[in-house]
Amino acid sequence: MKKWIHMLGLLIFAWLLFHIGIDRVLQEIPRMEVGWFLTAIALTIPLSLLFTYRFHVILRDCGIGLSFGKCFRYYLLGQYYGFITPGKIGSFYRIYLIKDGEGVPLKHSFWAVVTDRIADIFGMGALACVGCVIIFPYTPVFFWVFLGMGLLALLLIYAMVQRKRVSKLLRYIVPAKFHQDYLSKDDLIVLPSPSRLLVIAAISLLCWAGIFFQGWIVVRAYTTAFPAADYILVAPIASIIGLIPVSVSGFGTRDSVYIYLLSIYGISETMALTLSLLCYFVNAAIPSITGGLYELFLFVKQRLRTHA
Repeated sequence: MKKWIHMLGLLIFAWLLFHIGIDRVLQEIPRMEVGWFLTAIALTIPLSLLFTYRFHVILRDCGIGLSFGKCFRYYLLGQYYGFITPGKIGSFYRIYLIKDGEGVPLKHSFWAVVTDRIADIFGMGALACVGCVIIFPYTPVFFWVFLGMGLLALLLIYAMVQRKRVSKLLRYIVPAKFHQDYLSKDDLIVLPSPSRLLVIAAISLLCWAGIFFQGWIVVRAYTTAFPAADYILVAPIASIIGLIPVSVSGFGTRDSVYIYLLSIYGISETMALTLSLLCYFVNAAIPSITGGLYELFLFVKQRLRTHA
């Protein structure tokens, strides 16, 4: 069951392509206004730097002093490994990349990466909460569900800051065979203070608002039916659903919710699927492919060095 559950989203995605038709999706792509689309692609660089800055702040607050350039490297590699794994779980591989590459104790790199990931969930979840109020004014249950997810993320962060509860929390997160590495008390775990967590949360909101603004620019390349403010708050709902680890990179689950949300604004399912794929290409695929190419470069460089 665990082995095949990750195929569920891909099966949904395959059904969407069959139901809507690949040919119809391909016919929609040339209709874009190229200038808007190129603008969206150009925003990838400043947004990647903004996410790297947040990661740099988190690492520094966790007592890990890496240069901005190295943080950018680990950000790109995290994007790549998250791209090829269910629920972007591969982004946690940065824990070992930082440990092995920088000689940082395992539990320190662990908490830094986990804090960064929780900041992502908080940023998307907070925007999605407001989006639920906009989309479902007469169905408040959606609002409370997403608000609960946001509060849960905040409670986890708070538990991390409370040093006495860190070990108890870890026992539910870390497999038993790794307890000795993560729970050892040889040195103090350095975590961001509550005031610094507020700074990280603010940066995260800015990061994800920028990501969804970038997605709106892609939508604007095709239609003016979707206001920018609405898109920035509505699109995170689909992204949150896409984090459920039943697919690779959220394919199928994210697209289904995206199609439903855009239908509220009168956008056809063919156009919605096209926009979902294009937004994913701009928001996630480009930085992930860049990270993959960088990983390949490091691999070739290491092999050449070993051969020499």
